[in-house]
Amino acid sequence: MCSGIGTHAEAALKRRRHGSGGRMVPLTWDQSSQKATRVGSTVLVMGSCGGEEGEGRKESGSAGCLAFFLFLCPSVMAPSPAFPLAFRVCCFTSPARASICTCICSYPRVCCCRCWCPSSLTRLFPPLLFSPSALCVSRSLPHRTSVELVPPPAPAKMAKKHLKRLYAPKDWMLSKLTGVFAPRPRPGPHKLRECLPLLVIIRNRLKYALNAREGEMILRQGLVHVDNHPRRDGKYPAGFMDVVEIPKTGDRFRLMYDVKGRFALVNLSEAEAQIKLMKVVNLYTATGRVPVAVTHDGHRIRYPDPHTSIGDTIVYNVKEKKCVDLIKNRQGKAVIVTGGANRGRIGEIVKVECHPGAFNIAHLKDASGAEFATRAANIFVIGKDLNNLQVTVPKQQGLRMNVIQEREERLIAAEARKNAPARGARKARK
Repeated sequence: MCSGIGTHAEAALKRRRHGSGGRMVPLTWDQSSQKATRVGSTVLVMGSCGGEEGEGRKESGSAGCLAFFLFLCPSVMAPSPAFPLAFRVCCFTSPARASICTCICSYPRVCCCRCWCPSSLTRLFPPLLFSPSALCVSRSLPHRTSVELVPPPAPAKMAKKHLKRLYAPKDWMLSKLTGVFAPRPRPGPHKLRECLPLLVIIRNRLKYALNAREGEMILRQGLVHVDNHPRRDGKYPAGFMDVVEIPKTGDRFRLMYDVKGRFALVNLSEAEAQIKLMKVVNLYTATGRVPVAVTHDGHRIRYPDPHTSIGDTIVYNVKEKKCVDLIKNRQGKAVIVTGGANRGRIGEIVKVECHPGAFNIAHLKDASGAEFATRAANIFVIGKDLNNLQVTVPKQQGLRMNVIQEREERLIAAEARKNAPARGARKARK
């Protein structure tokens, strides 16, 4: 069909001959051969542009610009002067969205196309094929068009179902030497980096199981409840403020953050286990003009308090499934930081700086008087003030100590252990 083309070009043409939806047109660069191609046709562009390198660059119109494209890298083009490129015309578009077919066919309208080329050509100059910035040509093109090649679509990726232990979140505190993999959380109310799988809670934190098999056996029996619902999947993502309950043993915990930003299980009483705090992250109106509030854990509450705003906290009863109270996000409220370098610290809101087009900054003060700042999106209201918290917090009370204070605390604890009587020691005889 086309004389003088290489073996790779013939193979490419044979592959595209069937199912191309149109005819294949060889293109030589003279004014007589410039013609409009119809949609569905495949165009073959030869590397020899019918002139010398300098002549190709000086030519005006679409042909000269494509010649300029073909000689962008003359050192690469020199070993083999004929590099065939096959283009298939997809559709006609407006001149504002021009593409390579502006250079192929001189036509009042502009058409989009996709490019197929031999694999050897891809290896020779991949930047020319896959870098749009390298393919921008001179402004002599009509309608300020640019030359671009569309790479073939990448194959779809499968969903990830595994998680290496080395890449698991550090706040899970998993040992690197006790296994290769970690339980990958299921898609659920909390993100992967903001949750703790139930298997990790049962096996690594509570020590109710020696391995994953024993943990799965416990969970399959429905012995573990999250927010008053039995959860049988070991990969279920339990997150911040979730209440984990084991009725058979009477254990009740709430997932909180300690001052170092790690997950901590806080013991709860039976009455407190029925209360959960949920932060409002979105408000919208559903079908039938029903107001809906979306919380941080995926709950959708219909007909919330009319004064509810984004950032407020809803006190929710998980047993009766109803809202008990609403805590506004205002100055003087007690909050806990749920993200960033200060995650786990507790303080009251001093002020909030608004920065249009950037992140709003909240300035906080903890119980010791230390001030710190974080993004306003990272704060979670947990009480009306520091003396009236709605939930039990970890033993550090949200106060972060420096390294000197931590050293003093360790020395005091070591001295107390040293002076304490040994367990099981015999009493001195009279």
